[in-house]
Amino acid sequence: MSNNSNKFSVNNTLEEVLSQSGKEMCLFFSEHMQSFIPEEYRNIPFSEWAESFKMPWGQPFPLKELLECAQLVEHAEEYWDWVPLWTKGELELSANSEDSVALMVPKWQPDEAGVRPAVIICPGGGYEDLAFQNEGYLTAKRLGEAGYRTFVLN
Repeated sequence: MSNNSNKFSVNNTLEEVLSQSGKEMCLFFSEHMQSFIPEEYRNIPFSEWAESFKMPWGQPFPLKELLECAQLVEHAEEYWDWVPLWTKGELELSANSEDSVALMVPKWQPDEAGVRPAVIICPGGGYEDLAFQNEGYLTAKRLGEAGYRTFVLN
């Protein structure tokens, strides 16, 4: 996947990224993950705190993934084909909604001739969340680079 323009960077604040990327950001970088960021950090540029901030389980804050997810939201129609599994209404980009159950087919995967193995990725989330950024998008990206055709279940 190549980004035509990187609208978001370490110079942005969390509030800027969230307000500019819209409500769809909760699908790509969950509200649960966002909730770990202290309120006092939300209006300070990432460059001032992200490298030193640790998540409650000891891992560094996933800034690179958050910025990638913001880019995905910004260019969602460019990067993904959405295949609704059922329709109860309008397909919406959101986490944990019956109206958003869909297969997300990455457009950045080459359409090479021949048979390739396929994988449907079902991101976890501990019964609270959808871990799309690390268990969905990044997994699809890595498996796609290894030659698999990937589909992410939302």
